[in-house]
This record gives sequence, C-alpha cells and structure tokens, in this order.
Amino acid sequence: MTEEQNLLTGSVPKKLIAFAFPLLLANVLQSFYNVVDMLVVGQIVGDTGLAAISNASKLCYIINSICIGINHDRLIIGKFCSIACGARFLFNSANHSMTSLSTYPFPIFFEEWGLSIGNVTNAWDNKGDIVIGNDVWIGYEAIILAGVTIGDGAIIGTRAVVTKDVPPYTIVGGVPAKPIRKRFSDEIISSLLETRWWDWPEEKISDNLAAIQSGRIE
Repeated sequence: MTEEQNLLTGSVPKKLIAFAFPLLLANVLQSFYNVVDMLVVGQIVGDTGLAAISNASKLCYIINSICIGINHDRLIIGKFCSIACGARFLFNSANHSMTSLSTYPFPIFFEEWGLSIGNVTNAWDNKGDIVIGNDVWIGYEAIILAGVTIGDGAIIGTRAVVTKDVPPYTIVGGVPAKPIRKRFSDEIISSLLETRWWDWPEEKISDNLAAIQSGRIE
C-alpha cells in the first residue's frame, strides 16, 4: 500500500483530526447544554399552574422580546403546560412582509433608505399573538409561528412546525404540522373544556389527581 493510500501515515491523520475536532467539540458543548437545559426545567406560569419550560425556550423568548417592545407581540401560555427543550416561538418580527413586492426589510434599515423609524414594523406582516392554551405539551424542537393559537390539551409533536391553529385535545406533527388524531372522543373533549380542571383550586386538583391521571372524566 502506498503512502497516499495509507490513512494512518503522513499528514492524513492530522488533516482528519483538524477536520473532526470542531465537530467533536460542538457535540460536547451541545451535550453539556442539554444537561444544563434539563436542570432548569420547572418554572411557574400563572397563579397556580406549573409549566415545564426549557432554558432554550426562555432564551428564544428573551431574544424576541427585543422586537416585542416595538411590535407589542405577546406569548400567552396557559396553566399546566409542558414545553420541551429547543422549542421555538417565532414572533412577527422574525418574518418578512409577503404583501410587498420585495421581502427585503427596507424599514429596518431606515437610515440608509431615508425612511421613518416609526415605520419599522412595516418590515414584517403582523399576524397577532401566539396563544398556548392550558395543559398543552409542546415536543422537542417544535416551532410555533406568529399568530397561532394552540387549544387546551393539544400535543405538538417533535420538530413540528405549527403554522395554523391547533384545535383542543388534538395531536399534530410534521412540517407543516397537520392533525394526526384527537386524544379523546368529541364528548369527552367537550366535557373537559367545560370542566376546566386547570382552574380548580389546588386542593380540589389534589383530591382528583387519581381521576385525572387515570383518564376518568366522571
């Protein structure tokens, strides 16, 4: 075997190491991040509701908050929600205008184009707030777009991209997210929406935990 063919001699191993090291380092950092991310789960949302919100989701929310102050977007999260690591909420300012002849955000660069700073929000289409209902489970790295409302009890699959409203107690998944099935019958869903157990006092919820966890509606 010639030296050019032998990957264990010459400069080839050094090249392989130089190529692989950044990838290895990135994986190590990502693993460390995931561990830290899991450790910070468990934030209180609302007066009585417990929601599990990952650090990645909070970071995304903080970054988008810079533009929320301009556009007045809101992320509304109900009670007893579970939001997995890497979930993203894309506010209006993350979009570009599709009604314009060009999607380029000219209003953001108002100084260069002699535009008014008061018209910065014209750089994107305003689709409204993101509303997450109660008892919603948002899976790993799911993306929720601006203007979307997710109904009570819904489940968003891993890495789903939610572009439209999700009905209560519906499981969705895919890109873009589409309904997979309802969690319960229409009769049970109606009863749950009428009961609104998440609004009960903590003592009543505690007394009925066995029924809630077993799926009994009576």
